[in-house]
Amino acid sequence: MSVAQVRGGVPHVFRDTAVTTTGRHHNLPVFCFYLKARCQGNPCKLYFTKADFDNDTDQYVYIPVTNFTTGEIGWEGPVEAGEYWVRGIGGNSEVEIVTFQRRA
Repeated sequence: MSVAQVRGGVPHVFRDTAVTTTGRHHNLPVFCFYLKARCQGNPCKLYFTKADFDNDTDQYVYIPVTNFTTGEIGWEGPVEAGEYWVRGIGGNSEVEIVTFQRRA
């Protein structure tokens, strides 16, 4: 029997610069079930497949510019992923992504 995990999980924090031209790839140590993202400087795109990232398709999550000092979150939601890619829009973007990893 499986029980849905509705909260908790081990947080994993990723902070980096999402470059407009090359972007950034990040492998998670384990699959996540929830994600919170924010960025400063410029908005960014968050992709969940390499093909979408490479082709810059419309299959991404748009993350607007937020205020880091107030703790504002640009986007959050349930996500089951083991990796993701980010790319700044209109310039480099300082990105902070917190994923909540599944518990064993």
